[in-house]
Amino acid sequence: MSKQAESRNLTRENLLTAFWSLYKTKTIEKITIREITQLAGYNRGTFYDHFLDIYDALDQLQDSLLDYTEVAIEKYREGGFNQEIFEYLSNVFNDKKDYFNVFLGENRDPNFPVKMKKIIRPVFYEVWGLSEDSEEAAQIYEFAISAIIGALSHWYKSEKHLPYKQFISMTKSMIANGVFTEVQKISTRPGLHLIFKEVLGV
Repeated sequence: MSKQAESRNLTRENLLTAFWSLYKTKTIEKITIREITQLAGYNRGTFYDHFLDIYDALDQLQDSLLDYTEVAIEKYREGGFNQEIFEYLSNVFNDKKDYFNVFLGENRDPNFPVKMKKIIRPVFYEVWGLSEDSEEAAQIYEFAISAIIGALSHWYKSEKHLPYKQFISMTKSMIANGVFTEVQKISTRPGLHLIFKEVLGV
């Protein structure tokens, strides 16, 4: 890579770092290009050398995180699926938890979880042996992945942070055995299994 290209990449990264430091605490509508460039130490024209607008900066930052996830998934495939898929992806997410915490948090870009689901869907289908043409498979995947993303999002932002290993264990148990298995462990209500049978008809 030439020095000019290296300098350009460094400038882009500095701008994205400045944008990120603002986006962590403010909604995108309240961020200005002036704030970004002042924080990064560049002029307004430099920003437009790299981004169309603030939303393009957000897209590029998200895309870099999605690229990281895709590379991790490919490594998982190359490793021969030698680890449980949820645990593996949870470790991937935890490595970049500062980003995922924000992008999967409340009042953020709703397109990011959609992009995430699309990227990781093929490996779940592969591991679970599901057909891409099956609507039943699509429903199962949407249910499972929405629950996983929701659980991760809650774990990231919870003030009563469960230890990571306990979070993984609980979530894996709920995926494999259903929510009721974990509810029974902590419920103080007698006859809870009868209530579940009546409500759910199982």
